[in-house]
Amino acid sequence: AIFEDDAKLCNANADELRAAAEETTNCEAATNACLTEARKFITARQIEAKGKDASVEVSAELIKFQTRLTTAQGEVAKWKRLASTVEQRLAAKRMVDEAKAKVAAAEETVGNVNKQIKALGPEDKDGDAKAAEVAAAECQVTLKGVGRYLETQQRTLDTQQHKSSNARDDIAKLGPRLKECQDKLEECFTIMKQRAEYG
Repeated sequence: AIFEDDAKLCNANADELRAAAEETTNCEAATNACLTEARKFITARQIEAKGKDASVEVSAELIKFQTRLTTAQGEVAKWKRLASTVEQRLAAKRMVDEAKAKVAAAEETVGNVNKQIKALGPEDKDGDAKAAEVAAAECQVTLKGVGRYLETQQRTLDTQQHKSSNARDDIAKLGPRLKECQDKLEECFTIMKQRAEYG
């Protein structure tokens, strides 16, 4: 069930996922072998039934069994497809984790710049105002880089028509957090501008 739910998939570690994928592959092989044997058995019984003028009820039961086998094979194929996308989905998970880390680092940087600017006194001691300006400018460059990174990752997920809608959603949720960082940094620039004007 871990492959069916992207939320569970993203919360699992890579070793758990690989173990589940291997187990799924083994189960799929064993199940397919059983299904093949069952299909052979049913086909043999259908051939016997045709040769013996068997009852309609026996033929109907054999057809029901054949239908159940087809349904079971469909389920096996579904799980095989889900297990085969594990590496792609893990890559999406790593992409989201990296994007979250970049946004968290940007939030921390903006917070530090904000503290640095609010700590400035009326007099510029030891070039603190200049250091705060430099820090704010560097932070602005960092935010632009993170913004471009998020846009690139979103486009990558969109162009790959990625199965993991959670990954797209998680990346999209980081946009407002980054916007909040940019707004806080703009407040910092406004404070520094007012400070420079009113000295």
